[in-house]
This record gives sequence, C-alpha cells and structure tokens, in this order.
Amino acid sequence: MLAVLLMGCAPEVEPENAGPRSAPARQAQAPVNSPEVIGEVNLPLAPEPVKPHVELTPLAAAVPPVAPVPVKPPVEITPGVVVNLPPRAGSGAADDEQKLVIRLLISDNPTDNLEALNGALVRWVATKDELPERIDQLVMESFLPMLPMDPLGRMFAIDRAAKRIVLVRK
Repeated sequence: MLAVLLMGCAPEVEPENAGPRSAPARQAQAPVNSPEVIGEVNLPLAPEPVKPHVELTPLAAAVPPVAPVPVKPPVEITPGVVVNLPPRAGSGAADDEQKLVIRLLISDNPTDNLEALNGALVRWVATKDELPERIDQLVMESFLPMLPMDPLGRMFAIDRAAKRIVLVRK
C-alpha cells in the first residue's frame, strides 16, 4: 500500500524506447486588447439606461402648497408682574407625600422606616378601626407602596398594646 502511494508522488519518468513527445495543442484565444469579449459572451461597454414604467412628475407639482402658520407675537415681560402658571401634571401634595414615604421606606435608617410604617398604621386604624394582623397587609391594602428591608438581626413587628410598629430582635 505504501509503495502505491509513493509511486503516485514520484516524478514521471519517460520510458527509454518512447519517441519524442508532441506538445499539447493550443486553443485559440481572443485578443487581449478586446475587453468586451469574455469567453463566448459579448458584454456591452456601457449599460443601457433604464426607462421608468411610470411617468415621473416634479416633486413641487405633486405636493399641494401648505398655508403658513401664524406666529404669536412674543409676550413682553413686565417687571413686578407675577404670572400664575397652571400646575404641572403629577405635581400635587399627594405626589410629594408619596415620594417622601418611598424615600423613608428605602432609607437604611430604621427610624425613617418606622416613621413611614407607623404613618401607614395610623391611616389603617383611622379607616378600619382595628390593627392589621400582619404588616404586609399595609401593602396589600395600598396603605404603603412597599415594605422596607428589615435591619440586620431585627425585624418590624406590630406592638398591639401600644398600637405602634416597633423593631424587635429576630
């Protein structure tokens, strides 16, 4: 098997009694200076222009004229005159209170957390005339947007005797 592979790799040797070899016949080739002939295909030197199927009109003729929009004259500012602007959407006292509660709940200070929790507990008792069974009910009944994280080694609990939320050891 190895001998067969090696024989295929060896240079070709002519037998001693073989006659002179004839050169292979050359094929006729196209002249080199003629760029439009490639093999059997004749290509044009310049492409033909593409003719549109639809009549094109200038853009100005296709778009109707637009009426100019009247511009209001600028308002003159008089010193000492107070202009009352309408309040922005979403900037009321309720929104400010809600933002304050959220800031207190996400604070890492347990005193801030207790302030927000006890405020919600006071609103709960004023509405329902009883204490909730668990603190998470303040969130479920929409008195709080979320609960704060318990401080390390302690947790928030309802002191039923004082009707307050306090921190206790776990």
